[in-house]
Amino acid sequence: MTNAQIILLIDNARMAVDDFNLKKWRSIMCQVTSMSM
Repeated sequence: MTNAQIILLIDNARMAVDDFNLKKWRSIMCQVTSMSM
């Protein structure tokens, strides 16, 4: 594996984690706002 491939893998993993965290955070916020209404 070349350095470029490794960097690409790390980048993809980071984006996947960011996406997952964003979805989780958004669902938590939705639950909180629906509770307070």
